[in-house]
Amino acid sequence: MSLKIVLLGGMIVMALTVAAIIYLLGNTFPPYVLALLLGFSSGAAIIPYTIIKEANADDVKGSATRAINFLVFVMSAIVSPLFAMFLQHLGHGRPLSGADFTKGFSFGLAGIVLAGALTFLLHETGQKKQ
Repeated sequence: MSLKIVLLGGMIVMALTVAAIIYLLGNTFPPYVLALLLGFSSGAAIIPYTIIKEANADDVKGSATRAINFLVFVMSAIVSPLFAMFLQHLGHGRPLSGADFTKGFSFGLAGIVLAGALTFLLHETGQKKQ
């Protein structure tokens, strides 16, 4: 099975789960069901590590893996404070409401959808390429 299909499947399940968490009423699902589903589907995030190792020559696989790891941690370090500032902006100095969190986390959902769209730009690697 193509890694892209598994990656896209994980992103679709993640997007649907995040959308359910954000937009559905709180008692629609037991809380642990959506959290478990989100955690399980987010495991697809490990697939780019396999793709990066398949797409690079043997002598640079370690460097490529370190580079993707570096990008993940740098982006986390940058996006987390920006998201906190965005939530503060939505609150306008008052305590945050459920609507503020819905607006704020909608950008995370948009990020998952964007990542899914960018997946179509990945070149096939492994057996499928041969």
